[in-house]
This record gives sequence, C-alpha cells and structure tokens, in this order.
Amino acid sequence: MKILNRLYHFLGGINFTLVLIASVALFVIAGTFIESSTQSHRFAADFTYSNPIFGLLLWGFFANILFSATRRWPFQVRHIPFLITHFGLLMILAGVMAKHYFGIQGTMSIVEGSGSDEIFELGSHAIQLEKPDHSVESFLIQGSYFGGFNSIIADTKDGLHLRLGAYAPHSTERLATWIKGKHAFIDGLQPMPVHEVDVYADLAIPVSGKVQFFPSSAPWKFYAIRSDQIEAVIAKLYADNSTLVFSDRLDDKLSSLIPLSEALRGDAKLSAHLDLSFSSVEGFTDPRLELSIGLQKLNIALQGQSALLNDNKTHPQLGNNPIAVDIKSDPLLAMIEDEHHDVHLVSFDSHGRVWWKVFCCNDLKSLLSYGDGFGGYAVQAELPFTSEGYSRQDYEKALTSRLKDQLKLAMKENIDLSPPLQLWKNACVKCDADMADSLVLFLSHWNNTNRWIYPADTSLPTSLHPILSAIDWMSFAPREKQASEWASIFFADIESELQLQRDILALLKEKQWPLLPSILQQYKLNESRTNEDTITILNMLTQQIFSAAEIIPDIKKPEKDYSHEQQASLFSAYLRAYGIHLNTITTAPQSEEEMLALLKLYSPTTPLQETPIVIETSVNPIQQPKLPTSKLEDHTPLIKLYVRKGNQSQSISLSYDQNGNGLKWPVLNGEYLVRYQPAFISIPYRLRLRNARQINYPNSSQPYSFESDLIITDNATGLSEEKTISMNHVHETWDGYRFYLASMTPVADSGVKRIQVVVNHDPAKYWLTYPGAIILTCGIMLLFTMGRKRK
Repeated sequence: MKILNRLYHFLGGINFTLVLIASVALFVIAGTFIESSTQSHRFAADFTYSNPIFGLLLWGFFANILFSATRRWPFQVRHIPFLITHFGLLMILAGVMAKHYFGIQGTMSIVEGSGSDEIFELGSHAIQLEKPDHSVESFLIQGSYFGGFNSIIADTKDGLHLRLGAYAPHSTERLATWIKGKHAFIDGLQPMPVHEVDVYADLAIPVSGKVQFFPSSAPWKFYAIRSDQIEAVIAKLYADNSTLVFSDRLDDKLSSLIPLSEALRGDAKLSAHLDLSFSSVEGFTDPRLELSIGLQKLNIALQGQSALLNDNKTHPQLGNNPIAVDIKSDPLLAMIEDEHHDVHLVSFDSHGRVWWKVFCCNDLKSLLSYGDGFGGYAVQAELPFTSEGYSRQDYEKALTSRLKDQLKLAMKENIDLSPPLQLWKNACVKCDADMADSLVLFLSHWNNTNRWIYPADTSLPTSLHPILSAIDWMSFAPREKQASEWASIFFADIESELQLQRDILALLKEKQWPLLPSILQQYKLNESRTNEDTITILNMLTQQIFSAAEIIPDIKKPEKDYSHEQQASLFSAYLRAYGIHLNTITTAPQSEEEMLALLKLYSPTTPLQETPIVIETSVNPIQQPKLPTSKLEDHTPLIKLYVRKGNQSQSISLSYDQNGNGLKWPVLNGEYLVRYQPAFISIPYRLRLRNARQINYPNSSQPYSFESDLIITDNATGLSEEKTISMNHVHETWDGYRFYLASMTPVADSGVKRIQVVVNHDPAKYWLTYPGAIILTCGIMLLFTMGRKRK
C-alpha cells in the first residue's frame, strides 16, 4: 500500500508535472528542428503528435491533473476554485484525446459538376478491390509506427488471397505506351526493336521494320528510336527519305530528281533549308522547306491547308515559279522516345506532308478502357493520311475545279460580268466553247509563266486558239485594245529586268517613265520595299496606261496580224486592268478541314476516300524504386501484391495513388481491378462542386484567391445548403465538420476544374474542449477573487 500511495502522490505531484512539461517541450523542440531541416511537416508530425509516446504524455497530463485534484480530499469550500480549474483542464485534455483518437483529418477530391461523401486519410494505406458488378471493397494494409507492414492483407469470402510481397517507401511510376523497354509495340504486329540514336554521330538511322496497314497498300518504313534530340532526328529522317522532283509547269515534263539530303548541302544553283519549327510540346507549328533555285526562291509548306503548294517568294505577284517542285517521300512512321519517356509519333506521307502527336507518360490525354478497365487500357492514334495521300497537283486541280463551278454558277444566275470576262464570253459563244473551262485554263497557263502580262513568246494550249481568234476587240473595246497593246509592249520590256531582281522604281527612272512623279506622289517611298509594294506599283502602272487610252497613239496593227500568243498577251493586260488574275480570284481554304473537304469533293479518286489508318497499343505501368527523401509528402510508396484465387495466381506492382482517383489495374485475367491508395472514410455530408474559379487582382492576371461554390447535403436529414469556400473562408457545420479549400486544378479558365477539400472533424470540440475552456476561465477567475477575500 505504501508503494501505491507513493505512486499516487507522485503522479499527482509537481515533480511529475515538471517531467511531463519537460518531455513535451523536448518533443516540440525536436519536431520544430525536424520540420525546419527536412521541410516536411508530416515528418515532424509523425515524430511528435502522431507518436505513441506523445499519446502517453497526454494520458500522463490527464492523470497528473486528476490525481492532483483528488489529493485535496476531503474537499472544502476553499478548494472550489482549484477543483473548477482542474475540472476545466481535464475537459480540455479529454477533448484533445478524443480528437487524437476519434477525430477525422482527410482530403476530398471533387470534379466540377460531381460530388462525394468520402475522404481519404493522408498516410493511410489500403487496397481497393473492384469486381465486374462494380461492387467495391477496401482492405487496410496494417503497419507499425516504424514503417513495417503485415504481409497478410486479406482473405475474402470468395476465396481471394491478398499478400504483400515487397514494399519500397518511394518510387516513380509512368505509363508506357508505344515503346516498352527495348521494343516498340503496335497491336496486331510483331514487336520491333528500338534503336538508341545519336543523330550527330550516326551516319544513318536504322530502320526497325516495314509495316503494311492494308493488303493493297504500299508498306511503310517504321522507325523505333530512343533519343533526346527529337527535332534533329525528325529532320534527318525527313532528309534521308525524301527526294525533290523538278518539272516544267507549262508542259509538266520531268526535269530532274535530287535527294533532299544533297539539296540541303547546297550549291550555287540549288540550296535548300528544312525548317520544321518543332517543339516537343506543340509539335510542328509551321514546318516548311525553303528552296533557292538560282534567283528564284520558294517555300513549300509541309502541313496545313496550303501544304505542298509552291509559294513563290521572289515574285508572288507574277504567279507560280516556272519550275514546279514536288517532294517524293517513302511513307514513314516513327516512334521516338525522349529523355522523359514521352513518345512522339511522327509520320510522313509519300508527298512529304508531316504529322506529329505526343503521348506523355505522366499525362495521357485520352485512354481506351476495355470492359471498364477489366480488359485493360490502350491508346490510339489515327494517321491523317494514307500512304499515298494527296499531291500538289490534286490540290491545284481542286482549286481550279472549284473556280470553274463558281464561274458556271455566276453565268447561270446572269450575274453582270466585268468587261474583259464579257469579251471572253462573247468569243466563247462564237466558237461554241465552254466559258468557265477555257477561262480557267487560260488563267492557269498564264499563272505558270511567272509574268505580269502573258508573254507573247510562250506557246498556248491549242484548245484556246479558236477563242483567242474569235475575240472581237474593235466592236467591243477598241480603246481598251489600244491600251492593252501598249501595256503588252511596255511590260514585255521591263519584266526581263524584274526577273533579275531590279528595283522597279529605279527601273522606271531609267526608262524615263513620264508618269513616274504621279507614282511617287501617291506611293510612299521607303528603303525596304516588299512584294506587296511591287504589286501596288505594277497595278498603278497598268491603271495609268489604261486611263490614258484616249490619248495614247494607235499602233494600227490589224487583229489578223496577231498570233494567238500575242492575242493572249493583249487579253491578259485587259484582265490586269480589272485586277483579274488566278491568284486574285481564287480563294484558298481557311483551314485544313476545309482543304480536305475540297479535295474530297473535287478529287474523288484520291486516296482520301480510303479507310483511315488507326494504330493502337496497350498501356502498362512501369515503376522504379527510388531512394526516399526527407520530405515524406513527396514519397510515392511501391508495393508488390500477390493475388491468388483457386489455381490462378499473379503478382503485380502498384504505386501509391495518393488521391485515390487514378487507374485501377486488372488482375487474374480481368476478374478484379486493384488500386493501392489511402483508406477512404464516409462522412455524413455530401459535397457537390458547382463551380470553381480563380479570383485575380484588379487589372491583373495574378491570382488573389480561389473560390468554390458547393452544395452541402446532410445525409441524415437530406437538407442542402449552398456555400462558397475559399482559401481564407472555411465552412463549419453544427457538429464540428470543417471544410477548407486546399487547391484547384487547372487554375486557367479553360478545362474542367478539380478541387481538393481538406475535411476536419473534432467530435469533442463543442462538448468537452470549448466548455472546458469556459470552466477553466471561471476557475481561474474564482482563484483570484476568492484568494483576495481570504486576505
């Protein structure tokens, strides 16, 4: 009894109080030091407040206060303030211990438009199991304070055994798609080897195989590559697999074939520059091939609504370059894995168009889920063209065909035609020719001469000869004929100089053009004139000639003395006077979709009608253990789970899904889905997210706060209320549930928002903690007042 009595007085004495206070102080100091050195609040909390020893210290304080009060027995009136004070302290400690053992601290993840009544406990570990009927079970992975886990997780009623085989405290996980290890995979085809490539060291990139998507189509070259030089690899693949095809535009005769790799090395007559404008995030933004052929410069777009067309950069106002350039390429598909394990799919069609798509291992934009995941997951890519694709000629023919239809529609609706078009129509009526077809043929042929006025020394298609012979200038436009003659002579004189890159204003001064002061007065001269400036000057020269038609002398040359080519030159000058040229009346598609629709309408025999090429591959998780860091919040634990049922068994590695909203992986041939995640707890409130938004500072894009509109429903009563919570505005229910807005993604206005709500529940706050604080305050006040009365 003496020992018990001594123990009783020690537990209620001041010495034990000092021991407890010193112990708590040491814990707090150690926790503060740990948090400051590791930057990990969870590490410090696990060492202090979550430590079992800290829980024993709380019980020690409770016993110390209780026994120090009972030592005053038998109680007297003068003990009342002391007893009230200690009773308040006991209530506060009881509240703290109730929260410590029975309180809830967790996080809820909600997508905009959805709701939830479950939270997950940070730091807890569980296996969630889902069956094909979508019933879900969770099994806690029991562990000790020091990080060990029990190997036996669960034995279910239907005979499923779950065992923990191995555990790593930290790991990384990525989703492997097209390239897995040393091979590339396309469903339905044999795996193909992946080659490590240093594009600056390797002479040639090895081909991984040939792929034939359809029995009747040509095989594609297939490359599987691992490299951190993505743009350089793509440029080398394009150069090594492409050939430049040169042909004469006027007769479509093949001129020469030059490998693109040779043209890129460049010489005095031909040089090429491949500008892919590639980034690993956005892909090709404006890929093009720039060519210099003597004094002529042209660009060929490799993607978009104007892909493959020869863009005349030297004299765009004069039409096409006389030499047409096409690209002949082997149809090719390349899978390139970069240093981040993201896989870039790159494809070229047989005419040199390019296509790109990236599959980020940690941010897949879309997934195919077979059987709600029980059949596994996959990704797909649809190539935008077949192995053949459309050519430059297909595109140009589609544009001219649409122009013909537009002209025919205008004629059917009896729309008033401009004088040169009416003159052509009259000639077509005389010789029974189709006005739209013949006019577009003439404009296309003229456009291919690269001249402002049709050159009289260039032969014409014979089908246009009768129409040109039937043009009746004298009865329809005698003065315009005179101006056209002078324009034809004048421009024939200066265009050869323009082809040599002569400055047009300097040329006009040299020719002593009488109306040059008028041009200089209307046109603001500057040092760097553009092609648009040259167009403006040429148009002004044409207008000056035609405006002086009444006063310029007559050449007096009979129409019968003009050849068909000379008639064409006169008529082209008349068209220029009204701003009519193939480039001015042809409207290009505004998007790639519009361009494809145009080709399908006017080139029905092109391969665009074939079945699209869709490739697919399975998605697999790949984990890699890592050395743990001091910041526990950054850890992603990894386990190996053994699953057995009957004669079937399987092991699967699972990385910790800290939010519990990632993919579940099939096991036992898709009989179950499993996920390694925190333990979920149901709360008596359902939160539904109506809207989440970012609030910026006035006149700024800097965020001031984040807000979320919630509908909070009490599951017991069914009553709902709308509340707005923000970073600084917390909602609290009558029974002690508090909801904090922790984060929002994405922060931009676009996209569906997801928020993280921290949920805290203190079950004893209103019954023990707060009343205990009031009682403690009253006791302290009584200690002062009654103590003074005794004095």
